[in-house]
Amino acid sequence: LDAPNSVFFKLINRPHPSIVFEDIINGLKELRKYVRGKLAAQIMLLKDYELGIKGVSKDMVIEIAKIINYVGFEEIYLNTPWRPPAEPHVEPLRPTELNSVSEMLKELLPNVKVLSFKYPKGLKVGKTLAKLSRDDIIGILKRRPCRFTDLVSVLDLSTDNDLMRLRELIDELVNERIIKVIRFQGDTFYLSY
Repeated sequence: LDAPNSVFFKLINRPHPSIVFEDIINGLKELRKYVRGKLAAQIMLLKDYELGIKGVSKDMVIEIAKIINYVGFEEIYLNTPWRPPAEPHVEPLRPTELNSVSEMLKELLPNVKVLSFKYPKGLKVGKTLAKLSRDDIIGILKRRPCRFTDLVSVLDLSTDNDLMRLRELIDELVNERIIKVIRFQGDTFYLSY
Protein backbone atom coordinates (compact mmCIF):
# COMPACT_ATOMS: atom_id res chain seq x y z
CA LEU A 1 0.00 0.00 0.00
CA ASP A 2 2.15 2.86 -1.30
CA ALA A 3 -0.47 5.50 -1.97
CA PRO A 4 -3.44 7.10 -0.22
CA ASN A 5 -5.48 7.54 -3.42
CA SER A 6 -5.58 6.87 -7.15
CA VAL A 7 -3.68 10.05 -8.05
CA PHE A 8 -0.63 9.11 -5.96
CA PHE A 9 -1.00 5.44 -6.93
CA LYS A 10 -0.57 6.40 -10.60
CA LEU A 11 2.35 8.74 -9.84
CA ILE A 12 4.28 6.34 -7.61
CA ASN A 13 3.52 2.93 -9.12
CA ARG A 14 2.85 3.79 -12.78
CA PRO A 15 0.46 0.84 -13.17
CA HIS A 16 -0.91 -0.58 -16.39
CA PRO A 17 -3.95 1.49 -17.45
CA SER A 18 -6.28 -1.43 -16.70
CA ILE A 19 -5.22 -1.54 -13.03
CA VAL A 20 -7.50 0.60 -10.88
CA PHE A 21 -6.57 1.71 -7.35
CA GLU A 22 -10.09 1.22 -5.98
CA ASP A 23 -10.18 -2.34 -7.38
CA ILE A 24 -6.96 -3.16 -5.51
CA ILE A 25 -8.36 -1.80 -2.24
CA ASN A 26 -11.64 -3.70 -2.71
CA GLY A 27 -9.65 -6.83 -3.60
CA LEU A 28 -7.70 -6.51 -0.35
CA LYS A 29 -11.00 -6.10 1.52
CA GLU A 30 -12.24 -9.30 -0.15
CA LEU A 31 -8.98 -11.08 0.74
CA ARG A 32 -9.55 -10.14 4.39
CA LYS A 33 -12.59 -12.48 4.37
CA TYR A 34 -10.36 -15.46 3.57
CA VAL A 35 -7.28 -14.74 5.69
CA ARG A 36 -7.55 -16.60 8.99
CA GLY A 37 -4.46 -15.10 10.53
CA LYS A 38 -3.14 -11.60 10.82
CA LEU A 39 -3.43 -9.40 7.73
CA ALA A 40 -0.48 -7.02 7.45
CA ALA A 41 0.52 -4.38 4.91
CA GLN A 42 3.77 -2.67 4.09
CA ILE A 43 3.52 1.03 3.34
CA MET A 44 6.42 2.55 1.41
CA LEU A 45 6.71 6.27 2.08
CA LEU A 46 8.95 8.43 -0.07
CA LYS A 47 9.73 11.82 -1.55
CA ASP A 48 9.99 12.46 -5.26
CA TYR A 49 10.41 16.12 -6.11
CA GLU A 50 10.29 15.30 -9.83
CA LEU A 51 6.73 14.01 -9.32
CA GLY A 52 5.86 16.74 -6.81
CA ILE A 53 5.82 14.42 -3.77
CA LYS A 54 7.52 16.50 -1.09
CA GLY A 55 6.67 14.25 1.84
CA VAL A 56 3.65 12.84 3.61
CA SER A 57 0.96 15.30 4.69
CA LYS A 58 -1.49 14.86 7.55
CA ASP A 59 -4.30 14.50 4.96
CA MET A 60 -2.40 11.66 3.28
CA VAL A 61 -1.95 9.89 6.62
CA ILE A 62 -5.68 10.22 7.31
CA GLU A 63 -6.50 8.76 3.87
CA ILE A 64 -4.10 5.86 4.44
CA ALA A 65 -5.63 5.25 7.89
CA LYS A 66 -9.12 5.08 6.33
CA ILE A 67 -7.91 2.45 3.84
CA ILE A 68 -6.23 0.42 6.60
CA ASN A 69 -9.42 0.53 8.63
CA TYR A 70 -11.62 -0.30 5.59
CA VAL A 71 -9.54 -3.32 4.57
CA GLY A 72 -9.11 -4.54 8.14
CA PHE A 73 -5.33 -4.69 8.39
CA GLU A 74 -4.18 -5.66 11.88
CA GLU A 75 -0.55 -4.74 11.40
CA ILE A 76 1.27 -2.28 9.18
CA TYR A 77 4.96 -1.81 8.44
CA LEU A 78 6.07 1.70 7.54
CA ASN A 79 9.06 1.76 5.25
CA THR A 80 11.06 4.26 3.23
CA PRO A 81 13.81 3.72 0.62
CA TRP A 82 16.99 3.02 2.59
CA ARG A 83 18.86 1.58 -0.36
CA PRO A 84 19.27 3.23 -3.77
CA PRO A 85 15.93 3.13 -5.60
CA ALA A 86 15.43 2.50 -9.31
CA GLU A 87 15.05 6.24 -9.97
CA PRO A 88 17.69 8.65 -8.62
CA HIS A 89 15.14 11.40 -7.87
CA VAL A 90 13.40 9.26 -5.20
CA GLU A 91 14.39 10.06 -1.62
CA PRO A 92 13.58 8.50 1.76
CA LEU A 93 11.73 10.26 4.53
CA ARG A 94 13.93 11.50 7.35
CA PRO A 95 13.67 9.37 10.52
CA THR A 96 11.74 12.18 12.25
CA GLU A 97 9.23 12.28 9.37
CA LEU A 98 8.78 8.50 9.45
CA ASN A 99 8.32 8.64 13.22
CA SER A 100 5.74 11.42 12.86
CA VAL A 101 3.69 9.33 10.39
CA SER A 102 3.98 6.35 12.73
CA GLU A 103 2.70 8.35 15.70
CA MET A 104 -0.22 9.77 13.69
CA LEU A 105 -1.25 6.30 12.52
CA LYS A 106 -1.00 4.90 16.06
CA GLU A 107 -3.33 7.67 17.21
CA LEU A 108 -5.78 7.19 14.32
CA LEU A 109 -5.69 3.37 14.49
CA PRO A 110 -5.33 2.35 18.15
CA ASN A 111 -6.20 -1.31 17.40
CA VAL A 112 -3.61 -1.68 14.62
CA LYS A 113 0.01 -2.57 15.35
CA VAL A 114 2.18 0.06 13.63
CA LEU A 115 5.84 -0.79 13.07
CA SER A 116 8.47 1.47 11.51
CA PHE A 117 11.48 0.33 9.52
CA LYS A 118 14.70 -0.22 11.41
CA TYR A 119 17.70 -1.52 9.52
CA PRO A 120 18.26 -5.14 10.57
CA LYS A 121 21.47 -5.80 12.46
CA GLY A 122 23.24 -9.00 13.18
CA LEU A 123 21.88 -11.07 10.31
CA LYS A 124 24.18 -14.03 9.95
CA VAL A 125 25.07 -16.16 6.97
CA GLY A 126 27.20 -18.53 9.01
CA LYS A 127 30.57 -17.99 7.32
CA THR A 128 33.81 -16.45 8.39
CA LEU A 129 35.48 -14.25 5.84
CA ALA A 130 38.18 -16.91 5.36
CA LYS A 131 35.47 -19.20 3.96
CA LEU A 132 33.63 -16.42 2.13
CA SER A 133 34.02 -16.39 -1.63
CA ARG A 134 33.72 -13.56 -4.11
CA ASP A 135 30.56 -15.31 -5.35
CA ASP A 136 29.01 -14.99 -1.88
CA ILE A 137 29.53 -11.22 -1.91
CA ILE A 138 28.26 -10.95 -5.49
CA GLY A 139 25.21 -13.02 -4.53
CA ILE A 140 24.38 -10.68 -1.65
CA LEU A 141 24.82 -7.64 -3.89
CA LYS A 142 22.63 -9.12 -6.65
CA ARG A 143 19.71 -9.18 -4.21
CA ARG A 144 20.08 -5.58 -3.03
CA PRO A 145 22.50 -2.69 -2.76
CA CYS A 146 24.51 -2.70 0.48
CA ARG A 147 26.84 -0.32 2.25
CA PHE A 148 30.16 -1.64 3.54
CA THR A 149 28.71 -1.61 7.07
CA ASP A 150 25.67 -3.58 5.85
CA LEU A 151 27.97 -6.29 4.49
CA VAL A 152 29.92 -6.33 7.76
CA SER A 153 26.66 -6.80 9.67
CA VAL A 154 25.17 -9.40 7.33
CA LEU A 155 28.42 -11.37 7.30
CA ASP A 156 28.84 -10.91 11.07
CA LEU A 157 32.44 -9.75 10.73
CA SER A 158 34.32 -8.28 13.67
CA THR A 159 38.10 -8.71 13.38
CA ASP A 160 40.31 -6.13 11.74
CA ASN A 161 41.66 -8.81 9.39
CA ASP A 162 38.12 -9.72 8.25
CA LEU A 163 37.26 -6.04 7.65
CA MET A 164 40.47 -5.46 5.68
CA ARG A 165 39.89 -8.61 3.60
CA LEU A 166 36.29 -7.57 2.86
CA ARG A 167 37.51 -4.12 1.76
CA GLU A 168 40.09 -5.78 -0.53
CA LEU A 169 37.45 -8.08 -2.07
CA ILE A 170 35.09 -5.16 -2.66
CA ASP A 171 37.85 -3.08 -4.26
CA GLU A 172 38.80 -6.01 -6.52
CA LEU A 173 35.18 -6.53 -7.59
CA VAL A 174 34.73 -2.80 -8.29
CA ASN A 175 37.99 -2.61 -10.29
CA GLU A 176 36.96 -5.68 -12.30
CA ARG A 177 33.55 -4.05 -12.93
CA ILE A 178 31.70 -6.97 -11.36
CA ILE A 179 30.05 -4.68 -8.82
CA LYS A 180 29.40 -0.96 -9.06
CA VAL A 181 29.44 1.92 -6.61
CA ILE A 182 26.26 3.95 -6.12
CA ARG A 183 26.10 7.13 -4.04
CA PHE A 184 22.73 7.70 -2.34
CA GLN A 185 21.79 10.11 0.45
CA GLY A 186 25.42 10.64 1.41
CA ASP A 187 26.16 6.90 1.64
CA THR A 188 28.16 4.64 -0.63
CA PHE A 189 26.39 1.44 -1.73
CA TYR A 190 27.64 -1.51 -3.73
CA LEU A 191 25.51 -3.41 -6.24
CA SER A 192 26.22 -6.26 -8.60
CA TYR A 193 25.80 -5.50 -12.31
